Amino acid sequence: DYTGTLVRNFTQPLFKLPGRSAIDLLASWVGNCNVGVVLTTTQYEQGYYTAREAITIASCFSAVSLPFCLVIAALLKVDHLFIPFYAILTITGILSVVIMTRIPPLSKYPNEYYAPVGKQVNEVEPQGITKSQWALKLAVERAAAAPDVKGVLNKGIDMFLGIVFQLTPLVMSFGTIACILATYTPIFQWLSVPFGYYLQMLGVEEAFAAAPATIVGFVDMFLPAVLAANIVSLKTRFIIGILSLVQIIYMTEVGTLMITSKMPVDFKGVLALFLEKTIIALPIIVLLTNIFGIA
Repeated sequence: DYTGTLVRNFTQPLFKLPGRSAIDLLASWVGNCNVGVVLTTTQYEQGYYTAREAITIASCFSAVSLPFCLVIAALLKVDHLFIPFYAILTITGILSVVIMTRIPPLSKYPNEYYAPVGKQVNEVEPQGITKSQWALKLAVERAAAAPDVKGVLNKGIDMFLGIVFQLTPLVMSFGTIACILATYTPIFQWLSVPFGYYLQMLGVEEAFAAAPATIVGFVDMFLPAVLAANIVSLKTRFIIGILSLVQIIYMTEVGTLMITSKMPVDFKGVLALFLEKTIIALPIIVLLTNIFGIA
């Protein structure tokens, strides 16, 4: 509440999000992606985000943790370039959100609060009081109503166990099926042909060899790195690695959590967000890779 009130003038014009989302954005970006989505859906169900705001945060900011980014870079043998790798990842993530919040499908989602609870956030300071005073007032009121340590621990354990038991079967089933399809069938090669031409147009080497890795990330974010590991071009592996981490929306975790939440988004909506993010992010990644001199 305190931070949200103070930084609202930054997050609202840039991302069209309330100030309190700044904490959520940071937790979602550097922490575990599942926790980020669960935190966002909880805030939506409590009346602090509109449907559009919640879907934006869940689909654009719930990134994987920093150590896992290093794992992907190491698998693709570009870990010696990790600083520019993560810098481009961050810049692309921010720029893609700035664009996506202003165009469909994100702009078409209802800018309405969860009906059973209504709007529960008030970050705009009233007349006669400064922003910092209003922020402090809201923070003190929130602290006074906070649960005790036992309550916080019980809620955290319940959330953690829910994530584990909800996602483990899905990760195992979707991941296994995707690996079988990628290894023993040409289905991803067929589906990825348009992205092969797109990569070729952007000047990416081994475009059609890399194309399947651009779409298989919808199933699981680890699979693009597996498919791209044998690509000869270091620059292409570098681009695919960043793309797989920027795409974020994959059905073994983030996508499933979004669909099963109370946010008004379905499978087609999640797929549309994934494809749009891929199309927008690729030229940004390629441009920044060239600027950083990766070859």
